[in-house]
Order: sequence, then structure tokens, then C-alpha cells
Amino acid sequence: MTITMMIFAVVGGPVAMIFPTSYIPLANEGLTGAGLAYLGAIGVTIIYVLVFTKIAAKKFKNLEF
Repeated sequence: MTITMMIFAVVGGPVAMIFPTSYIPLANEGLTGAGLAYLGAIGVTIIYVLVFTKIAAKKFKNLEF
């Protein structure tokens, strides 16, 4: 996944916005762009965290320790 994230960060486009690293070019556009890049990367990361937490909760709900 890391190679894909690096390629999308360079190429860009709407599909690239699903990866947090793709907001780097936007951060270079000035203060407003940096703020939007920061919020975009945080938003995408939060979505990933919620999705993977939901998947992990389903997987480990029936696990005995």
C-alpha cells in the first residue's frame, strides 16, 4: 500500500484523495492550502480508523482470552 500511496501522491487526481499522503501538494500552496491539507489528511485518517475499528470489533467479539 505504501508504493500505491507514493504514486498517487505524485500523480494526484480525485482518486488520490483517499490516501492521507496525497494532500502534500495542497499543503505547498500557502496557508489556506496547508489548513485544508491538514484537515483533509485528518479526515481521511479518521475514516480509516473508524472502518478498521469496526472490522476489528466484529472479528474479536467472539474471541476468548
